[in-house]
Amino acid sequence: GRWWRAWVVPCLWVSLSAHDAAAKSPPIPIEAFYGLESIERGVLSPSGRKLALLTSEAGPRRALVIVDLEDGNRTRAAVNLNDGDVRGFEWVNDDRLVYTVIDLQSGARQQRFSHGLFSIRSDGSEPRVLIKARDDQDSRAADRALAPNHYLMMVPEGGGDEIIVGRPESDVEGDLRAVHPMRLNVVTRELVSLARGAPDHTHHWVFDPAGVPRAAVSDRDGRRRVHWKGPGDDAWKLISDSPYLEPDFTPFAVDGKGRLFVQMIDRASGFNVLKRFDFATGRPEDEPLVSTPGYDFDGRMIVDPGQG
Repeated sequence: GRWWRAWVVPCLWVSLSAHDAAAKSPPIPIEAFYGLESIERGVLSPSGRKLALLTSEAGPRRALVIVDLEDGNRTRAAVNLNDGDVRGFEWVNDDRLVYTVIDLQSGARQQRFSHGLFSIRSDGSEPRVLIKARDDQDSRAADRALAPNHYLMMVPEGGGDEIIVGRPESDVEGDLRAVHPMRLNVVTRELVSLARGAPDHTHHWVFDPAGVPRAAVSDRDGRRRVHWKGPGDDAWKLISDSPYLEPDFTPFAVDGKGRLFVQMIDRASGFNVLKRFDFATGRPEDEPLVSTPGYDFDGRMIVDPGQG
């Protein structure tokens, strides 16, 4: 009895005191739960000399702001829209970025445009429309721009002026049939297809850090097929042919040395893991490279373009 009462009384007093303090504090305004974050994302340029930020501090809309870390942290708003928000961005090289747009003041069904794709220099000059946000977008900046059904697939390493964009192709029923990847120069807007000679019905592509397509996944006739074209290969070769609902594995990433990493269900645990593909045996290695016991692996793999 006595030791139990000695602990209960102080704990009860602390609980009541915390309750009284909370009761005296003003409630959190409802707007705080729906407002934009002051800084949502920050990414250094390839050289580390500049920092790009997504922020709502520049006005009522979410803007893309560049901080020059070598010039006294001088800050400028590279993109600050009146009727939309910057949705996301990527550095193409140390001087140019690409970004997409969205209207955060409208619901998903009320969006007036697609995400599009735009390029800008880090000082806010030379804006270009790479992918139109609307079919009727008609301006000098939108000249030679791609249709809204295109999208950004990746930005290759190396600091060049090129990115990889994709054009989906649907069948007569509206289902995705294939994705056609293309290399797009953000300065000249020159477009080069990367799908020549590739397997038909490829809908999932995996590129190496330089932006070269290495793995291609296609679905047809109830089968899922994975093709591979490694460094030095002249043609695509089949490395997996399995039932659509029970695939052997899914290509995940390719490093700078041409090594393939795949996701698959580990039979022992029943969870998704990351493995390295062994081309000598023609199947993934036995031991997982990354596993998360009790959970499915899900993440992003960043590989060095030179070291792998």
